[in-house]
Amino acid sequence: GFHRMNAGEVASLSGPPLSCTRSLPRAKFYESTEHTALAVYMASWTLFVVYLVWTWVPDEVLHSWGIPYYPHKQWSITIPMLVALAAVAYFLVYAAIVLLRTATGSDRAVFTDCFSRPAPPTLTTAADFARDAASLSRTAGAIPPAYDVPLAVVSQLTFLRQRR
Repeated sequence: GFHRMNAGEVASLSGPPLSCTRSLPRAKFYESTEHTALAVYMASWTLFVVYLVWTWVPDEVLHSWGIPYYPHKQWSITIPMLVALAAVAYFLVYAAIVLLRTATGSDRAVFTDCFSRPAPPTLTTAADFARDAASLSRTAGAIPPAYDVPLAVVSQLTFLRQRR
């Protein structure tokens, strides 16, 4: 679950930005994707037709066609049910993995990464940020620098203002 962090815990989250993986490994695609897709399409329709013949044609007709061995007819219901169950289990397991790999609310990776721009060391409190913004607003055409506001200052501005 979540727990409320005190000021010391919030302050410990500041620090140098975490590293990011700048280049992700690229998947290898075959040059003949169309051919592979066509083969999979044809194989799936062929297997579907074989499944329908096995399911609906009586045993005597299959024997007359020279097909003496085939799985029991109960598998014509069991296999699709297992496939459906596997599909549901896949999505549940995928969702569980995502939940397990998600960082906790107190993890530093939630607040900073390699693209973070830390604020100058002179800006540590909400009053410092307000003073800096006021001084920039007096300069005509001034554009304030872009940087991340520390989490302690965001918490101070968001939650302490409500108590007053």
